[in-house]
Amino acid sequence: MKVRKSYFNIVIFISAIVSFIITLINYYNFSDGYNLMILFPIVFLLLYVAFISSIDIKKVKTPITISMFLWVQWIRYILMPPIMAIAGEFLGTSFLNPSVEAINLANILMIVDLAVNFILIGYIARISKRSELNHNAIVKGNKILYIIFIIFALLIYIAIGIKSKMIGFLIIPVYGGDRVGDITDSFIVILRQIVLIGVFLSFILGVNFFSKKYNKTKRIIYFNLSILLALLNVSIIVGERRTSQVYAAFCSIWILCYAYPQFKKKIFLYVGGLALFILVFMSIYKFSSAFIYGSYIEALKNSNFNYSWGSQILQSYFAGSQDIAVAIEFSRIYGLNIENLIYDFMRSTVPISFFVKGIGNITSQLFNLYIYGGKQSTGHIISTTAYSYMYFGIIFSWIFSTLNILISYFIESNLIASKSYEMMYVWAYILIRFTFSIMTNTPQLMTSTSIMLVTAGVLFKVSEICRLRRKYI
Repeated sequence: MKVRKSYFNIVIFISAIVSFIITLINYYNFSDGYNLMILFPIVFLLLYVAFISSIDIKKVKTPITISMFLWVQWIRYILMPPIMAIAGEFLGTSFLNPSVEAINLANILMIVDLAVNFILIGYIARISKRSELNHNAIVKGNKILYIIFIIFALLIYIAIGIKSKMIGFLIIPVYGGDRVGDITDSFIVILRQIVLIGVFLSFILGVNFFSKKYNKTKRIIYFNLSILLALLNVSIIVGERRTSQVYAAFCSIWILCYAYPQFKKKIFLYVGGLALFILVFMSIYKFSSAFIYGSYIEALKNSNFNYSWGSQILQSYFAGSQDIAVAIEFSRIYGLNIENLIYDFMRSTVPISFFVKGIGNITSQLFNLYIYGGKQSTGHIISTTAYSYMYFGIIFSWIFSTLNILISYFIESNLIASKSYEMMYVWAYILIRFTFSIMTNTPQLMTSTSIMLVTAGVLFKVSEICRLRRKYI
């Protein structure tokens, strides 16, 4: 363990130094306002050494929360600066032009945010010790009710899902020239959620059955059948949302590793490999507009991947200085208040959202309307830093990133303590949703989280109650 920790520390140290040197060499390429980014690698390294370097992450209670935090921040503070420095004046989205003062403030807020969160992560790591997983989880719900639900989900897919193309499989077809996009019809979205629950319920029941058979007979066929179910679960594509593959892969890997701890390497290889394969093709589809060319190969041939493109992608997906600076200027114009904040959380929490829908625009919609001149209300994500600044100002610009970390800590603690496969899947899904997007504003993360809790969570609890009643009657 000490050797692995040392290797990890060496990688962090070398990557930070290399990042600083490359950024320094290209320092004068930076557009005005972005110069402070040269400090990012050194600040990250100093904070890492001060709060994390002496900790064995595998021995803490919530290793996933801490690891995902470090991974995301490494991208933001180590990988992003040199790429943006090399990209020079083409380091961001061309139609976004925040002031130099706003960009400087954004960089300062990012440094403060990182420092506060490193202190929090270091504290969490030191006060919590990892508990051993109890590999005796069971399906607690009523299996008959689950099977009925799976059949119901299958009938929905056959009757409505195929025609409406609510889900895809393995690779998005590119013939026809039409882009898949996201389904906006609320009714179809609800039906799609039922179908998706049916898919992962089938996975859970299958793993539960096959793992018991394997433990009795030690026949590898039962492990292979469990892997096959996981691959089917990961192969389901929801629109252009690549994150769906990440979530499905994580949940499948977690449950399989729990059921078959002796096959962890194979599980990561098979399930992770398929997820990566699908993600590559989905990324080509989205970034290279494969639907226009009718071919993934032709789309790649006509792609223009360069440092400018990389810089724009990193800033958009990992909350770069430009996006935060634009959000700062937006907040100064709109003058948001606590009512907007409360409304954001209400609109993002199912089922409360059904009762307040249509009253007004949430902050992210207002933000995108501002960016796109009133033409569209989606597209850009508001980061935790920007969202905190909008509602709590400079002093508390870290509040929502720390909230996301604390929520992730709570979720991972529940995941580790879970003794049912059903809730294990729910907690795993919510955990990867929060940690993978840990720098995304909290209300936006609450939408998919509350949908999962209200749909799958309620179904599992009702099924569990039905089983208990049947047992004691």
